[in-house]
Amino acid sequence: MLSMSAVDGPTLALGGGSTGGRPGYLRLLPGVLWGQILGSVGLWVLCVVLSFASLVGVGGVTWIYLPWSISGAWSLAAAVGWGTLVAALIAGAVRDGVRRRAADAPALLWTTIAVALAGYGSMALGSTAGARIALSVLLAPLTVRLLAFTADGRARPAPASPYLPRPRTLILLAVALAVPYSVTHPFAAQGSGVSGPGAGQGSDYRFAVGPGRPVSVDVGLSSARFAAHVTGVAPVGRTADVRTVAVAVTLDGASPASASTRLPSRVPAGSQPWISLSVALRRCPSAPATVTGVRLGYRMLGLELTQQVALEQPVELTCP
Repeated sequence: MLSMSAVDGPTLALGGGSTGGRPGYLRLLPGVLWGQILGSVGLWVLCVVLSFASLVGVGGVTWIYLPWSISGAWSLAAAVGWGTLVAALIAGAVRDGVRRRAADAPALLWTTIAVALAGYGSMALGSTAGARIALSVLLAPLTVRLLAFTADGRARPAPASPYLPRPRTLILLAVALAVPYSVTHPFAAQGSGVSGPGAGQGSDYRFAVGPGRPVSVDVGLSSARFAAHVTGVAPVGRTADVRTVAVAVTLDGASPASASTRLPSRVPAGSQPWISLSVALRRCPSAPATVTGVRLGYRMLGLELTQQVALEQPVELTCP
């Protein structure tokens, strides 16, 4: 006859958790969820303040977690810094929620790693914003349980090593990585649209056009703290069979079809530019050509810079 101790070891411990084991999933859930909500609200307020100050572009459904498209070493470093700041802010609230409602306060380092795995892991696994939020809520108690607590139920101490930076040093390093990129790469999509012949096939963003027939891809950008000179615009995506016909820039909500300025174009500080990119197929592609974003070339603060901005809706081009 099997004893209870022989069968209860491998269980997830959804309830309060067994004596001497990690806190149960359901025991951690209220504190972790409260921390996620509180931390996300605080992050949203911070991002809105930065956006109004024109220090960071805010656009897209995942802007809280990753406001920039990763297109090179600098954007990758900035994304790591931003991700560290996001995870640390939410982890601080999660840590306090767990301490108040369920268990001892876990170490901030392990809680930050657990929150990052749940949040950014959900971005990789989920296909929609709702699915990513749901996955993040469901995964966070599990990752906190496994990483922040030892098998005997104690809060896992942060490793003591002279090679690991202190939390304050880590936060300052993350700020140093994220802020310079944010200031000099502030653009984010604040709306987009398309126009051209042959629209149909069940989507306003899917065009059946022959080679050489132009389709206009328009994207509105957030404002910047500093003036910029836009020097080039190129489509991003599956664009080997796509060529750029013309580019125009309008300012402060003007229709892309009116009062357009050709490149190079000066974008004053605080203005909201619209980029109108006319593209056409070079030849009939074997698979639909897809424009998922634009790559801007511009000068700001004496620097020659580029930034990739994702469209709110990808545009497909194919032959009739």
